[in-house]
Amino acid sequence: MPLRSAQISHATCIYVCYGFADRLAAVVGETGMSIILRLSSFLLVCIGVQIMWNGVSALVRTLHAAGVL
Repeated sequence: MPLRSAQISHATCIYVCYGFADRLAAVVGETGMSIILRLSSFLLVCIGVQIMWNGVSALVRTLHAAGVL
């Protein structure tokens, strides 16, 4: 059941963040929102690169173990 409580807490966090998004946008302004957007985009790219790196390295290890490389 710990997984269930973690899911509920994450859902609650997301709900609260979406609920206050308009107020947050008004407080940080256009420049602040631009910075937040760029940082979140950068983090998403980093996650994508990490996923790709893990896949390519697993493929190379498999091919090396099979004697192809």
